[in-house]
Amino acid sequence: MPDLGDILNRLGDCTFRREEEWESFKSAESVSIDYGVMEKSKKVVMVPCDPGWNDVGDWKAVAEILDSQRGNGDSIDPAIRFASSGCFVHSETGKQVVLVGTEDLIIVEVEDSLLVCSKNHTQDVGEIVKKLKDEKPGLT
Repeated sequence: MPDLGDILNRLGDCTFRREEEWESFKSAESVSIDYGVMEKSKKVVMVPCDPGWNDVGDWKAVAEILDSQRGNGDSIDPAIRFASSGCFVHSETGKQVVLVGTEDLIIVEVEDSLLVCSKNHTQDVGEIVKKLKDEKPGLT
């Protein structure tokens, strides 16, 4: 996967800006490392270890990782909370988020979209994104 290698090398050098990083990742082939590299190589070595791996495949996993680091179960960005608990909030635009009487939600706000999802349904987000891309070609 030489194209992915080039992207990762540029990331390691910290030589490109946020928008360029995003464009590079969008252009990279979407394939798991085990299929894209490990199954094709004859030069693989295994070393037993327990790095505390988490696949970070959805927003619930992100919230769990950050919760273990911070110990509060809440969000990256500040949110005003009233009678709310266990909610993860991420706002890329900095828009104020107010939670009233909510529990165990994932709330992600980006420039053109807002996701509000139960932590028990974060695995369904990928299917919704696929459906939206089918309905609106060009959606990123």
